[in-house]
Amino acid sequence: MSNTPQDVRARAESRFRKMEERASDGAKARTEYEIAARGVDEKTARLKALRLANHAMQKKEQSSVPAKSKVRTKKT
Repeated sequence: MSNTPQDVRARAESRFRKMEERASDGAKARTEYEIAARGVDEKTARLKALRLANHAMQKKEQSSVPAKSKVRTKKT
């Protein structure tokens, strides 16, 4: 390795480009992670709303149907 100013500058620029590339990759990865997390949150909220609506519908159906009275007969 020579220590000429051109070589030193080339190595420094190479290191700088690599650092910028890593930072860019990190930002891309973080953005992808956030998008995926947002998708999971939206899906969870949608499924929760469906579940609550289903429970409400079942509860309404149960309350609208009168309970059958059980009449016991004696066995002889």
